[in-house]
Order: sequence, then C-alpha cells, then structure tokens
Amino acid sequence: MRYSGPIDEVLRQVERFYNLTFDMDILSTPDLKQHTCTGKLLLSDDLDNVMTTISLLSSTKYVRDGKNLY
Repeated sequence: MRYSGPIDEVLRQVERFYNLTFDMDILSTPDLKQHTCTGKLLLSDDLDNVMTTISLLSSTKYVRDGKNLY
C-alpha cells in the first residue's frame, strides 16, 4: 500500500485489511493526527511486523488483545 498522509488513516487501512478494531479514542487523538507518513507498507506481512513499523514511525506503542488493538 502506497500512502501519504496522517497516520490515523494508515491505521484505518490496517484495521480494514486485517479485520481488526482499534480503540477509536486513540485514533481520534490530536497527537496521532499530527503524525504523517509517506511510503509503502506491505500489508501482506505479519500484523505484528506492520504494527511494529507503524509504532517506530509514529513514536507510539500498541497493545494487541486478540482482534483489538490499543
């Protein structure tokens, strides 16, 4: 997936691709909306690899509980 824009939109793409649910309070925070990214993300990779990459790019952490991410 090629993308350029706010990181919250990338997370919404990941949510749809992997059939996951992100905590909507987190997705709507102003701090997260300030982070932008440009590049290519291989969604066919393992979900943990994708989320680790996003975490490193956005200086954030995530917690996975089954199909829920916080």
